[in-house]
Amino acid sequence: MEDRRFVTRTLALAVALLLLTLSPAAAYNNLYAHPTINEYAIKEFEETSLKYDEDLKGATLDGAMANGIAWDFPEDRRVTLPSEGLVAQKRQKSMREWITDAGFSADEPEGTMGLLHFYDPTNPSEPYLSNDLVNVYTQVLLGSPYRNPETDAITWAIEGKDSLEGEELIFIQDYSWNDGKRYLKEALASTDRQNENYGKAWRSLGETMHLIADMTVPAHVRNDAHPYNDPYEAATGAQAIRYAQAFSPAALNYDAGSLRNMMHAIALYTNNNFVTSDTVPLPPGISSPKYHNYPKPDLNAMTPRDDGYIYQQINGKDLRVARTRSALDQWWYGGGTLYQVDKRVINDQQIVLIPTAIRGATEAIDRFLPRIKPEIVSVQQNEDGSFIVSGRAVWKKTTEWPDEMPIRNGVTMVWENSGKRETLSVPKSGSFNTFTYETRSLRDGDSVYLEYDLGGYVVKSAPYMVEAEPTTVPTTLPKTTLKTKTPTPTPTATKATTCAQSDCACQCACFDYNNNGLSADYKFCVSECKAGSYWCDCMYPKPSYCIAATGTPPEGPPGFY
Repeated sequence: MEDRRFVTRTLALAVALLLLTLSPAAAYNNLYAHPTINEYAIKEFEETSLKYDEDLKGATLDGAMANGIAWDFPEDRRVTLPSEGLVAQKRQKSMREWITDAGFSADEPEGTMGLLHFYDPTNPSEPYLSNDLVNVYTQVLLGSPYRNPETDAITWAIEGKDSLEGEELIFIQDYSWNDGKRYLKEALASTDRQNENYGKAWRSLGETMHLIADMTVPAHVRNDAHPYNDPYEAATGAQAIRYAQAFSPAALNYDAGSLRNMMHAIALYTNNNFVTSDTVPLPPGISSPKYHNYPKPDLNAMTPRDDGYIYQQINGKDLRVARTRSALDQWWYGGGTLYQVDKRVINDQQIVLIPTAIRGATEAIDRFLPRIKPEIVSVQQNEDGSFIVSGRAVWKKTTEWPDEMPIRNGVTMVWENSGKRETLSVPKSGSFNTFTYETRSLRDGDSVYLEYDLGGYVVKSAPYMVEAEPTTVPTTLPKTTLKTKTPTPTPTATKATTCAQSDCACQCACFDYNNNGLSADYKFCVSECKAGSYWCDCMYPKPSYCIAATGTPPEGPPGFY
């Protein structure tokens, strides 16, 4: 389990002193902006995938609360020192809350996490933050032997601390994409619905969504440490997100390839189309260590309009990408670049980049949730009035979940009309992937369905109408005998000339030869036929033939091979 208290106590004061001078700024704002982006991503997922994806038909994110380990913002969302007073603590939240609040926790503690949220898609040899200020910041804040972690945001998001070597105490990450998948697998396998891995899985998803959103911040994909402030981030709070979310995201293929590919595509789009105050191009023939030139967008090749702005077609819109500086501005600011990023430029950036952040985060939710379809296979009544419910969970193979995982908690049988609920105990089969369940609560005509509440992610089966049809289980052939002996035909049995299929009035589903609840398995039963007692050899659902039984009953069903 993470323990950030050491980092909080030892670094809080240092971060407070240096954050305004040397610290790389956190992308967007983790108190308001990132949680709001995650909220809108959940909403978009519900309005798209949950409505139109057949594999998610009937699924919701509104299940019971889930336990986990939280690193939350203060109740009033005000801090005097970065991370001061925040500790990892056990909490119970809804799935939505875990994902939303992870937009905050991904940046904590800010002093160190800020170094790991950068990715330069144009520099494959050094995609991490390599600005000279980073080395100064790391040495002053952390001291020897700590250094620039040299880990980019995509690697950090997917692999987490596995990408570092021995510096986990300072650079803490227990909630990467891979961590989240491991937590969810462990959560499903637990027999305790209250296990804390559900909350940890949803938090991992939410923190990954935070890092996806960072790929839409120009400074974070253009190696711009912006130690003092970044105008785009400073202007992007919850209100700006609520306004910009109504616009269209970048026209990218979000669901193609891996999560890494998607994050790279978003970062490259941001890098190629948008600039920052510290990465606008210098005049031709001039270089400066303060500015980092990128080939795109090529502002020097564009002609400013009469209003002083340079425009470019981006996402089907004519958007401002920079404003030219007047001669007076250049003199006042001591020369430097010919361009600047002002409020109007930032507004045009936001109406593309914020919807893109939400769309990318939505895709993460879609990828993270396994596709599971519960199903009631059959409901059969015993002579004593009890019912045997046979059920299963049908898994669909996805990129992130190519293999079926055992489910051992969270399953309930629900009466469709009354809302009555009956929690199922862990079956003898060991999981709810394929199982049988005995109950005395069912009645003829009941309509019931199975509900799998997996830490708040709820999937349901289609309703099943119960039709009571008592079965007769042969007392002379106990299950233990059938499971341990190889059935052979009785030597005294001969084919009956007076016995027809219609004479085998028994229900062939009355006895499951393999005792595993599968409806298509070989079954047999004993029946009273017209000419006397006969053994009926059955292949579900109808008897295939019957033979006369003379003498001692056979040890197994006649004709079974």
